[in-house]
Amino acid sequence: MTPLNDDSRTRSLTTHDLLNGLPGQAPAEKAARVQALYDRAAFHSSGLMYSMQRLVDGEVRPFEPRDFEGAFFVKSLKIDGAWEYLHGENSITHAGIYLAAQAYRLRAEDTPDAREQAAKAFRSLEIIYEIGVKEGKPGWMCKPYGFRPSDQTSPDQYLDACWGMYAYHAVAPAEHRCKIGKMIADFADYWRSVNYTLTYFGNHWNFGEWGGYGNAKLILVNALAHHFTGKQVYLDEVRRFLDRADWITASSVTQWRARLEQERREGKLHAHNETPIGGWVTPLLTPGEVLFWEAAIHCKFVAVAAEILQETHPEIIGGHLPALLEMWWEQGNYGTGEDMLPYYWFAADFLNNTWRPLPNTPMLPRERWAFGDPFMGRINQVRETEPLARSIVTSVIAGRHAPAVAERAIGMARRIMDVLDETRLHWMVDPDGKQLPPEIRYYGQCLSSEMGASFLAAYWRGRKEGWWE
Repeated sequence: MTPLNDDSRTRSLTTHDLLNGLPGQAPAEKAARVQALYDRAAFHSSGLMYSMQRLVDGEVRPFEPRDFEGAFFVKSLKIDGAWEYLHGENSITHAGIYLAAQAYRLRAEDTPDAREQAAKAFRSLEIIYEIGVKEGKPGWMCKPYGFRPSDQTSPDQYLDACWGMYAYHAVAPAEHRCKIGKMIADFADYWRSVNYTLTYFGNHWNFGEWGGYGNAKLILVNALAHHFTGKQVYLDEVRRFLDRADWITASSVTQWRARLEQERREGKLHAHNETPIGGWVTPLLTPGEVLFWEAAIHCKFVAVAAEILQETHPEIIGGHLPALLEMWWEQGNYGTGEDMLPYYWFAADFLNNTWRPLPNTPMLPRERWAFGDPFMGRINQVRETEPLARSIVTSVIAGRHAPAVAERAIGMARRIMDVLDETRLHWMVDPDGKQLPPEIRYYGQCLSSEMGASFLAAYWRGRKEGWWE
């Protein structure tokens, strides 16, 4: 197949042709195809970046009400329907990752298209920031459901925004560099003003008390605010959070492993389900197994934060970067099988460094669904691609800084690139069409808010390192 090195030819291809032509291509060709998809479909007319859109049989388009006839969605949000939720849920994260990808691209090829796409990604973040300013809360970055203000956010979104803006700062025009420093300082000021308390769908958490991967996000925001402003208040916050920063010397996996080893020594080894998912899952686990629910993917947050901190405030990392990345890169590999389609539901055995998919279970009564979501009503064999997106980013960072796992990490990144296709650009994948209940079948019809942009970020990082063309 002819490479997409002719912009006019790229523009003439349909989305179906772009996606259908991904299998078997070299990384450069895949990057050209994914980039062409983003050029034409990633942004809403408001300037905001879509979180997710509908991807079915090679067609990418915004969701419409007709796509949700008979469908389920959580109705606690002030939105018109599930389409507004999907379009805005991860817009901040998507724009942040994509901005990082374009910043890395600019370091390799400073082209007008790269500049345009970077500016558009930054503008998407800037629009959301301006919503907070208009509401009298500078630094508040809301999830723009329906491309309107909302009262929801998450710290994860801030990390990706900071990643993208920090990477872009080195290649951005002067007016954008000035705005980046202001925005990140306001991020830090906002969270300090609310004592790092997150209100999420009526629940409240003070995540300033965390010592794991969430702590890395808080340290990063404050460290970058200090980096761009030089103000001592931000460094004081960094030092306060550094006292509980477990993530620098231990991952979730190594902490679990130590805990399980202690249990084994005491003859008290048992199964662990410390998740919001009900106890009905626990009998599926054997002694020494852990329901590692949505935890493998935390690797990327730590890897991104640690690399930036090493560049801006190396004293924070204190020489731990190689060992830190080795640990968290290992964590990101749990749950991904030989087919490179990660399982959502799996049990991990950290004493034996193994994991296994959990078996299907019958659907629970509606009143027992966690979060009121039918997806949480039973164990299934659904796959998700967020672990691939997080793993490929972690892998290129570990490949650069962690000699003990560098060869394997680069190999993992290359393997993810090799398998990238239309299927793996989805958010979730129902391998036989029987795993997702009919009322949430649309979960398997979503263009991922992370996979495409993360692939591009990893591709340009690796190309700069000379790992692939």
